[in-house]
Amino acid sequence: MNMYLEPATEPAVRVDQDKINRYYDMVEGQTAIEMFLADYKKLFPQEIDAFLFDLSLAVQDETEEQDESF
Repeated sequence: MNMYLEPATEPAVRVDQDKINRYYDMVEGQTAIEMFLADYKKLFPQEIDAFLFDLSLAVQDETEEQDESF
């Protein structure tokens, strides 16, 4: 019988890890979209600003949901 127990080498998986990953993906997606649309802002300034504002609200809503779950 092995008397020596080895400590876990990996951290325990969080129950809310999927939500954390979703938020992280949303933030990265928002950044990528903003960078992509920067080149087209001269063509459609109002439309792009409105879209980016809506996008930031969606990410902000996700942030608030994350805060509520902790």
